[in-house]
Amino acid sequence: MPIFNVYTLCPTDGFKWISLPSQRTKGHVGSTVHIKWHYECNDFGFSRIYYNNRHLFSRKANKQYYYALKSVVPHFSVIGGSNVTIIIPDIDKNKSGSYCCEVECDRGDKDEACTILVIYALPRINYLTSHFYGRQGDSVTLRCNASGYPAPRITWIHKNTNKTIANSSATSFNITDKGSGGKYCCHVSNGFGNETNCTSLEVIALPRINNLTSHLSGNQGDSIPLRCNASGNPAPRVTWIHKDTNRTIANFSVTSFNITGKESGGEYCCHVSNRFGNEINCTSIEVIEYQPIDTELTSQINCTTANKTFKILCKADASPSVQYFIQQGNKTMVNSSDGNATITTSENGYLNFSCIAKNKFGQGKTVHLEIPICRK
Repeated sequence: MPIFNVYTLCPTDGFKWISLPSQRTKGHVGSTVHIKWHYECNDFGFSRIYYNNRHLFSRKANKQYYYALKSVVPHFSVIGGSNVTIIIPDIDKNKSGSYCCEVECDRGDKDEACTILVIYALPRINYLTSHFYGRQGDSVTLRCNASGYPAPRITWIHKNTNKTIANSSATSFNITDKGSGGKYCCHVSNGFGNETNCTSLEVIALPRINNLTSHLSGNQGDSIPLRCNASGNPAPRVTWIHKDTNRTIANFSVTSFNITGKESGGEYCCHVSNRFGNEINCTSIEVIEYQPIDTELTSQINCTTANKTFKILCKADASPSVQYFIQQGNKTMVNSSDGNATITTSENGYLNFSCIAKNKFGQGKTVHLEIPICRK
């Protein structure tokens, strides 16, 4: 008995097929499949239902419905008479095969029509490697676990280049450069459907300082440029810090500032970082000329009496050299470049002195000195 074709065998004027199933009937795993035949037979004899050449159901001329043979336990049911339907519930791959309806009229003419039930399950991606990171030279692995019936074909595609990199569920490769990054898509198909899902690889690079401003020098008022070129992926954040004061002066690779005084000198450190690492490198600035700072006014004595001669000294940190203006009260007593002054007292009493150091960049803070009367 042929089972792979849908056909009629020379139907007589008393028999004809009104409707037939297609040669292939598709059924999704877990679903219920209905296969239908409809025929007319003016002089009906019997009808039989076969599964894979095995006779399972019959209907005789004196019966209205089909009945299962006593020797079998079929996995489907049959309803109807000349308009017959077989019902196959909860199908799986074990229920695939040929299903045939044979009809015979009393004249001896037979006709048979068959269909092949093809069981399938749409492909589904059950697990996919999530977004991940790697560095140049690293070996990385992609995994795509899929289900379906027939078992789906799995293809990995690098979407950025549209290049197929593997025809298997798991694949490994070495990161050669930044071009290895991007989207990687798993495509699964089995002839009944397909599904695609993508993950991504980010090629990381630890932050590196490639170029840093070398040691600089300048005078008060000069504008000083600082440059710190860095690389990394993700792009690193760049921060400039004045190490002497631990003060952040900029949050970008190139900055400039004016020297306000000697305190502007010292180490300037470039700090680059991304979420995978960091690097620090420092340069220095030497302030050559600046206004006076740290002015001090001192004396040889701690107290005084009338007609006493002594020296006081005013000193400041400055470049270039400074002029010192030493005053007693509101009277300027000394205007010198060495800061020395010789004082002779004329009477008993407290002595109050002040000093200001000046150069071309400005003046320092005024400092004061008080010398009391010596107690007997």
